[in-house]
This record gives sequence, C-alpha cells and structure tokens, in this order.
Amino acid sequence: MFAPAASAGLPDSLDARGSVEQVQVTGANPGESVKLLRRGEKVDVQPAGELGGIVFRRVEPGGGYTVRRANGTVSPTFRVLKDRSKPPSKELYKQTIPVGGYGYLTTRDGTKLAINVSLPGPAGDGPYPTL
Repeated sequence: MFAPAASAGLPDSLDARGSVEQVQVTGANPGESVKLLRRGEKVDVQPAGELGGIVFRRVEPGGGYTVRRANGTVSPTFRVLKDRSKPPSKELYKQTIPVGGYGYLTTRDGTKLAINVSLPGPAGDGPYPTL
C-alpha cells in the first residue's frame, strides 16, 4: 500500500493554490485523502496521486478556500479564479521579463513559466510580431 507520512519524509504542510475553476495541491502523501473546504465547509475530498499531488476540478470561483489533510493541517486561504480573459489584477502587466535570454513569466494564477526570449535580429530592430 502507501507509506505513512512519518516514513515518507514529506513535509507536514500542503501547498495549495487556486487557478481557473480548479485547485492544485502538492505536498500530500501518496494516497492520503485531502479535503477541499470553502469557509470551513467541505466541498470535495480526493486522494493524492503517487507523487502527492491533487487537482480539484470544476470548483466554483471565489475566495475562502483552504485544503485540510487527514492530520488536521490546514493550508492558508486562497481564491479560485473565474474563466475569463481579464486577470484579477493589472499588477501582472508590470512584471519585468528579459529583453533576451532565459527568465520567468508569471501567469494570472501565479504559475511561473520558464521562458527564453530570442528575437529574430539585433535588439531594437523591431517591430516584431507578438503572440
């Protein structure tokens, strides 16, 4: 079966965050049941996969969400985003990305994506098409 938490050597805390109509959880023990709560009320329960992760899907957008593991440890509160193109905050547009080379781009749900900026010519020769 699955190894108990003490012998697995995994941290006692969960990392949980809201995304677009879903919640992503890491840090659980394989097979451990984790509850998704909204303002203390149970929304869903799922077992962690073999790598200790869970994705709760079709979650109602809004705030007040937490997750709780079997030992009672509760995550910090987080928000689930709506399915819309507008980000919840315009601060996202103020981030600095590299003019060229390797860096990171933060998406509207807080995910950091590794990027490699490579323009088709010397810097400043634009305009270049954008995606």
